[in-house]
Amino acid sequence: MKEVGKMSLIDLAGSERGKDTASGDRLQRMEDSEINKSLLALKECIRALGRSDGNHIPFLCMIAMISPTHSNVENTMNTLRYADRMKELRVGDNLNKDNQI
Repeated sequence: MKEVGKMSLIDLAGSERGKDTASGDRLQRMEDSEINKSLLALKECIRALGRSDGNHIPFLCMIAMISPTHSNVENTMNTLRYADRMKELRVGDNLNKDNQI
């Protein structure tokens, strides 16, 4: 069988907690460190999308998960603002722009 694609999912759940926890225990700090690594990887993907030099684009789709609860309004709005900024990115013509799943 020939591999024709690869799908990676990055779970950034908990990334909003950085400001919610003062110091946290060791396990929490380790988890926060892993989340920061994922955020850095996402940042690199965004940078690659901003270039049109023909190099590999690490991703084509972003799914933003939000909460319907009132207690999460601030985090939900931040997520929606971020997703809105992401949709404004344009990629070079070398990219297949098929939006179907």
